Amino acid sequence: MKRPATDSPEEYGDDRLDGAKPPLKTRPVTSCSMCRQQKVKCDAGKMYPNACTRCAKLNKHCVVDPLYKPPKGSQLKSLMDDVHQLRQEIEMLRQPQQPAPVQTPVSVPPVTQMEQQQQQQSELHQMIPPQNHTHHPHHILHAPPHTPYPPHPHTQLPPLPQQPQAQIQAQIQAQSHPPHLPPITIHPNHTSKPVTTTTSASPSSTYTLNGVTLNNERVLRLHKRFVERYLPYLPILETHSPEELYEQSKLLFWTVMVTACQSDPNPQQYNQLWPHVKNLIIETCWLHTPRSTHVVQALLVLATWPLPNMKILDDWSYRLIGLAKNISLQLGLHRGEFVSEFSRSQVRMTDAVKWRTRSWMAIFFLEQVWCSSLGLPPTTQADSLINNAATKLPSFSFSILVRLSAFCSRLINLVGNSQTSADGLIPYDDRINVLAVINNELDIVAQQLDLSEPSAEMYYLNIRLMIAVFSFIGGTDTRFIMNAYNAATRAVAILCGLPYQITQYPIWMRQCASFAATVLFRLHLSPHLLPKYHETARGSVVALHAKFKQMVAHWPVDNDISRIAKVVEKLNRTIVTNPELFKTPGIVSRMRSHLSASLFYELIWIIHEAQRRNGGGNSQGVSTSNTGGRNTPTQQTASSSVAALTNNSSNGGNTAGAGTATNGGGATAAPSTNGSSGAAPINGIIKTDSDDPDPSMAPLQLERPPVVKDEQFNDFGFPPDLGVMDIMQDWMDGKGDDFLGWMDVNLSPEF
Repeated sequence: MKRPATDSPEEYGDDRLDGAKPPLKTRPVTSCSMCRQQKVKCDAGKMYPNACTRCAKLNKHCVVDPLYKPPKGSQLKSLMDDVHQLRQEIEMLRQPQQPAPVQTPVSVPPVTQMEQQQQQQSELHQMIPPQNHTHHPHHILHAPPHTPYPPHPHTQLPPLPQQPQAQIQAQIQAQSHPPHLPPITIHPNHTSKPVTTTTSASPSSTYTLNGVTLNNERVLRLHKRFVERYLPYLPILETHSPEELYEQSKLLFWTVMVTACQSDPNPQQYNQLWPHVKNLIIETCWLHTPRSTHVVQALLVLATWPLPNMKILDDWSYRLIGLAKNISLQLGLHRGEFVSEFSRSQVRMTDAVKWRTRSWMAIFFLEQVWCSSLGLPPTTQADSLINNAATKLPSFSFSILVRLSAFCSRLINLVGNSQTSADGLIPYDDRINVLAVINNELDIVAQQLDLSEPSAEMYYLNIRLMIAVFSFIGGTDTRFIMNAYNAATRAVAILCGLPYQITQYPIWMRQCASFAATVLFRLHLSPHLLPKYHETARGSVVALHAKFKQMVAHWPVDNDISRIAKVVEKLNRTIVTNPELFKTPGIVSRMRSHLSASLFYELIWIIHEAQRRNGGGNSQGVSTSNTGGRNTPTQQTASSSVAALTNNSSNGGNTAGAGTATNGGGATAAPSTNGSSGAAPINGIIKTDSDDPDPSMAPLQLERPPVVKDEQFNDFGFPPDLGVMDIMQDWMDGKGDDFLGWMDVNLSPEF
């Protein structure tokens, strides 16, 4: 049985809006637009010519419009946006009055804005067509007469305008948002410590984050510094002014500020900002649902210039990359121009496809960087956007980095993604053959790319070192010894010649230098490296350590720079206290499951094992004469090492033939006491940290412990009285420096 129509066709006539006739066999509209929007029961047909019960109760304008289509979206979100906007206006009115600045289209006094808003709302009501009950009895129903708002003093806000939410939002954006900027979405802040700022363009504007305030001059200077010095390394966003950046995303704005602070001569303001930026990340990404590409860009910037951390596992960067990737997949960044097929509640941005695609490429690249550094397999595979980076991006260093990262991903998939071995590596014989082919392919790729930029060349050298370390795990192929030596010395020479402080450069450049230091340290203790290159390798480590220590002295912040400097010092001390730990069948003999980072983890194990054997690193030396034929270090200065590196790298970066047995890195090796050659401490590296005042821990002042003969070592390089599980248990229970953050008492009983 069909429902009878309550309205007759004659009542609509021919003068309906737009002259459109209703479609045939459609249900007539008897509810007002307001009730249809809220999806509630309406009695407009019964109450005609008066307003419906709900509109009369709420003092709303009751209109029955068959052509009205309810807008999609959350009404609660719109209401929260209005409340947040009113709070901002209250804060603007509460501020002390200042001399009126020069009127600009962007800067309008708050009181003038309120008056203009009231005037526009009054004009909007006057534009509503008068009711005509003769021709439109059900189209426009009766509504209570509207009275304009009474005048209010400047210290009070007018009452909430009785207008639809869409009209209010359009008026606010039309008055407060410059026409040349992209549309923005204002999200409410639900924290107990809100992030407040004044969006006025006057010179007295300030930006505040949980009590840390930056004035307008400081913000402009930091913004300019970020655009000129940082953004070229990671060109994933476009920003013209800090005001625009703040309107786009508060997290992105404060990320730019805290990143640019890393170029300051002292870290005072940086230390004030970065804890609050961490809290802002939690609030933006966990407490709320991010729907903006700007949030992804902020996470990528923080992963490129990491926040301070004491341990490797305390570093947020790898987790931020995973978070950025998950958000990007939900927003459709991996699908390029198909953004319309994903969520419609995303924040709009100018040239969205370009910046969304670059952000996805940066996610892929940074995941390769951090996975190779931590020894983890990457989970993101190269897709069409990555493979077409040469055509999607202009000819600059970021395009080269993306192409090299795709090559690095292929390297890991071929060598370190075995489904049949527990350590993930393919058998050694097959691995060597694959590495030889990949090494030749990398030579061809290098000839096609422009590696003149230091950032691109250092990432290329990092892949060179990865190939070499893969060949060192489980054996030593002499074909890759000189490749590792040349790449490592060149990387150190590049970093030591950079003009700005190290914290300003992206993480892959710093990681490459640290990787080079560990490779050179291990090579100079290996018999596979020719003796004439030993001093050059030592000089490179000395120069890099001096660069890092100088940075730590002027920038006392816990990060990867201070951590690798401490690792080199501990390794230098271990040469004196426990040289037998370096006597292994190969370069990498104890660690296998950390891919190309196995060398670094093995050196960390050596440090902890030496501390365990010496009673937690507090063994006392009694004499420097009982060196047992060990080479004693000469006092090599950092300046001579840097000068030698500069001279050695001037001829195209090839330092293979620059070092000799007597003159390699700017210093000569001291003669052995008994004519034999052995492991010697790195020249010039003396422990001077205030946290270890024991002078007996310095090189040349420690007693050499009894040396275990070579035949007493098993296949793993351990003494026969200790098993592998015992060694790992002692490592976990060590009392010395925990570089990795693995010393967790809750995990100890499991071993």
